[in-house]
Amino acid sequence: MNIVTELTNLSLHRPAPDATDAEVATWYERKATVHDAMAADADGVVAAKERAYAAAARAHARSLSQAAA
Repeated sequence: MNIVTELTNLSLHRPAPDATDAEVATWYERKATVHDAMAADADGVVAAKERAYAAAARAHARSLSQAAA
């Protein structure tokens, strides 16, 4: 995974204000995947922070998915 490319894609494809909960949840899942990849490339405190960001993004995606159901 090319982190810079993925971060650019996330930025360019951020959900619009009128996006459905499912669309936003999918975006947050992609964001979590990018943070997981950054954690894998990092050490120590930086890796821990990236894993925490990934977990937060996944939790938000889960809450949106439950709201959409």
